[in-house]
Amino acid sequence: MRPSFEYRQRHIKGSFFLTRENLNDDIKSLPDVDSIILLTNNLSYAQLVGIDLEKTGRNVHLLDGDFNSWCQADKPTSSGLENLISRPVDTYLEADHFEDPVICIREHHAYLNWEIALIDHIVGDPAVRYTT
Repeated sequence: MRPSFEYRQRHIKGSFFLTRENLNDDIKSLPDVDSIILLTNNLSYAQLVGIDLEKTGRNVHLLDGDFNSWCQADKPTSSGLENLISRPVDTYLEADHFEDPVICIREHHAYLNWEIALIDHIVGDPAVRYTT
């Protein structure tokens, strides 16, 4: 139960990415297991997800400690957007978050073009009070 950007950088090997947003639909894609262990940076959020998961008949446990504790104990980790149960729409990637420089430049240009296009969207809109 960590942000998708953090999951992408590093996560427990074999873990799944899940958010609460579409839990009722996404739960169907979880492997059929008896127990689910949640790792979180936000205990309150994980408790809410745990309650939702328990309603589906799953046993839910919160991992004692955080991801840093897992890493410090030299437990296996992985990286990338693997095992996605939920779509990673909880955060956005900035252009600098991409490792490939070609993708980084492309994303910088896409953002700049989006900002420039905003001017065309607000010109003439009576709800926008914008003067030059």
